[in-house]
Amino acid sequence: MKRCLLLLLMLMPLAVLAQEAETEAPVAKRAYFWLRMWPDFLVKYDIEKDEEVARIQAKHGVCHGITYSHDETRAFLITGKQSKVEVFDLIANAVIEEHDFAETGWLIRVDDVNEIPGGKRWYVNIDRVKLEPDHYKIEKSQWLLYDVEEKKVIKRMAELPSAIR
Repeated sequence: MKRCLLLLLMLMPLAVLAQEAETEAPVAKRAYFWLRMWPDFLVKYDIEKDEEVARIQAKHGVCHGITYSHDETRAFLITGKQSKVEVFDLIANAVIEEHDFAETGWLIRVDDVNEIPGGKRWYVNIDRVKLEPDHYKIEKSQWLLYDVEEKKVIKRMAELPSAIR
């Protein structure tokens, strides 16, 4: 028993040194801020150099809201009088997709875009206003299950599924 304990105490420092040698210093990642700039820009700002690194312009005017993807490589901007969602690639610094939620006879306002992990579908919260000849008829807000690749609404819901509320 004493021999095992002695052997263990002799080998312990070697194991600790081996573990320390395997760990490398993490690569320093540059710190950037993404800022919305009036009227329709998303700006990448380097806080160490105190300068603008990149600027992306929205194609459909003023941005009314922004959400980032789970992997933080894309940004979803609500533009076009709140009826469109533009997808910005934050690595390539360009607009890569546009999604239009406008409907004939309705005024659609996109309030929120939530990416479902995997990036193939979104939950989109919209407000719908019926355009009548002499007045507007406001309906309850809806959640849309939206397929990004096919650019179509799969399902309309009054609220999000209970598992993710």
